[in-house]
Amino acid sequence: MIENNFKINRLNLNETVNLYGWINKIRKMGDIIFLDLRGSNGIVQIVLEKNHLDYEKVLNFKNNDIISISGKVFERKNKNKNIFSGDIEIIANKINLISAVSNQLPILPFEEITALEQVRMRYRYLDLRRPNIFNIFKIRSEFNKYTRRFFDENNFLEIETPYLTKRTYGGASELIVTSKNHLGKEYALAQSPQIYKQLLMYSGFERYYQIARCFRDEDSRSDRQLEFTQLDLEMSFINDKEIEEKIYLLIELYFEFILKNVFKKEILLPFKRITYKYALENYGSDKPDLRYENKIFDLIKNNLIKLKDKKIAKGIAFEKNISISQIKKIKKDFKDNSINFSYFFVKDGIYSEGEIKEEFKKDINKFNNFLNLSNYFVIFLISEDKNKLLNTLGEIRIKVAKKLNLANKDKLKFCWITDFPLFDKDKENNLVSSHNPFVALKDESDLEKINLKKENELLNLMSRSYDLVLNGYEIAGGSIRIRDKEIQRKIFKILKLTNEEIDRNFDWLLTAQSFATPYHGGIALGIDRILAILLKKSSIKEVIAFPKTSQGTDELSGAPSEKN
Repeated sequence: MIENNFKINRLNLNETVNLYGWINKIRKMGDIIFLDLRGSNGIVQIVLEKNHLDYEKVLNFKNNDIISISGKVFERKNKNKNIFSGDIEIIANKINLISAVSNQLPILPFEEITALEQVRMRYRYLDLRRPNIFNIFKIRSEFNKYTRRFFDENNFLEIETPYLTKRTYGGASELIVTSKNHLGKEYALAQSPQIYKQLLMYSGFERYYQIARCFRDEDSRSDRQLEFTQLDLEMSFINDKEIEEKIYLLIELYFEFILKNVFKKEILLPFKRITYKYALENYGSDKPDLRYENKIFDLIKNNLIKLKDKKIAKGIAFEKNISISQIKKIKKDFKDNSINFSYFFVKDGIYSEGEIKEEFKKDINKFNNFLNLSNYFVIFLISEDKNKLLNTLGEIRIKVAKKLNLANKDKLKFCWITDFPLFDKDKENNLVSSHNPFVALKDESDLEKINLKKENELLNLMSRSYDLVLNGYEIAGGSIRIRDKEIQRKIFKILKLTNEEIDRNFDWLLTAQSFATPYHGGIALGIDRILAILLKKSSIKEVIAFPKTSQGTDELSGAPSEKN
């Protein structure tokens, strides 16, 4: 006897089954009642004939009532190729009502998604009944299962680290938990297992991983939520010069394993590697989408135009066509008085139209020879600020690519970004860590060579950090870690922490580093982002069972609520 297995087919003919589920559809044709019963593995058709004892009772059933049925599997005359059990039907022997719908459903599970986000999130348990959404979480479960299998087979130990921890330096985005037993004191929800996984390496666990929940009090975006899940891992006792290579290889093999077993896809290894500097110079972004080329080029260095002043001119070209109104919309979106925005079209090798100075038009042949295209359009910017030009062209590259549908959604383009600077500037022009303060330097001796008070020298320091990018999204970030307490203390001081602040926030880490520590490094992968990309979803909310809305609220429970 089969118990609640909706994956029934011709192999189960003449078997007796017991099923429980929701009525997806009920219809009466002549003297026969047909029920489409929906369960976690799909839909199966139930048949009830006129002479059945439960016939009259079943006529009062409604869509979305929960019922139990017992019956025998028979071959179906009119087969349904759209469902797994479409070759068979079940002739009911017994049918019982388990739970009836008492109110009209605000969301109908068998219809397309038309409800507003707030309504969907408020009744998420109904939203999750949709087969296409339900299937996402079956895939997510498979993803986690094969993730554990891969790391188990590679001798990693799964170890859980605390959610409740100490507030840390730079913790403005931490979610705070007040303590009832320690009045006036508070915990922070862990932004990541960063320090704890380093301590595990100091403890002698050479290969650690976990599927970890992380918490950050930040604005929600399509690829960001207040709480999210990451695959976290760390490795130690590897030759210092080989750690990065071991991590790159491990992660590439992991994706090969996951894509083959969960998504039935093949990928080419190894992944492409480009430096942070190359990514900015050529794509205007440290997370470039490589599904389309369209690199940024320098107009002056390539002798395409001449400028009398010392301004910089950089451009980007596209072979496909776009309307003038769309270009003007882009220009309006990126309006900046310090940047001169120009564009022009070339058709059959001849200037067609655009907004460029007359003196540039005579140089169109230079563009034709450089681009080797007969039909194209170019957007170029002129300014004194190189970084601003690159960032703006990077955003333009993405906007135009979306309008022209240049990115093939079926393509997967992985790319390692390497050689990040150790420090960066924030919006207030303060020196900050590019990744985090625990990242090792490319060359630790640099700290002795440079003047630590000169910001320009500090900004030239290179780190041993790396990101993994997929289709224009950062899906992983990691680094080789500092293991020397004196170097760690120096980094904290460069970031303007006083000795008192260092001891208050990080004494537990620095003390651990005084007891002999191995070379170690790791990486964290954003599971929600990875799944959203692989399942072609525009937001990570679609791959999280109970996400927050775009405003960061939980419409289902009503959180956040007023303080008591």
